[in-house]
Amino acid sequence: IIIGISGGCFTGKKELAEKISERIYGDYKVCIIHISDYYKILTKEESKNIQNYNFDKPSAIDSELLYSNLELLMNNKPVRLPKYDMVKYERIYEPEEKKECQVIILEGIFSFCFNKILNLMDLKIFIDVDKDIQLSNIVYNDLFFKHRELHSIIEKYHRFKKRAEILKDKNKKMCPNPDCDSFLQKSDISKYVQCENGHKYCFDCLNPPHG
Repeated sequence: IIIGISGGCFTGKKELAEKISERIYGDYKVCIIHISDYYKILTKEESKNIQNYNFDKPSAIDSELLYSNLELLMNNKPVRLPKYDMVKYERIYEPEEKKECQVIILEGIFSFCFNKILNLMDLKIFIDVDKDIQLSNIVYNDLFFKHRELHSIIEKYHRFKKRAEILKDKNKKMCPNPDCDSFLQKSDISKYVQCENGHKYCFDCLNPPHG
């Protein structure tokens, strides 16, 4: 059985996964997998410019490794799961192999972003939390646990607030370009729209202009 838990940043996904595990532990062997442990290994150039690297996108996740690990666990085969150090930005591995998991709980912001992983899930849970509570949790975590510098936290705060306001407006969507922090405005003239940074997409499907 695979249970998927998703939601925005710091909405309690990890805590819910642990509560579910506590309730069924003893009757079933449970394995909790955090999708944030599956960030891709950074290149040297990305490591040098870590402040500009965007972790908040599905493409930052090594979905192939995650899928492979899930398949092994589903077939009761041993696997060493990765752990991601968000202070050093490095992938390490747990010393002991996981095996014989009867219930797998996959939690994380991108848990529902990959179709072939989504298709493995028997139960899907999405957590929605007030944006002000979510934001205060993000700032607290960055400051006291990740030891981020104050200026980077302030920048992240403004990006988050901007994104939250855009998502409330059905006539606006975030620009899908990974290097852009602007938005697309729906048009009554054409479905093809351009953000303020010059990136043009179809507003309906967020793909480049198509026939």
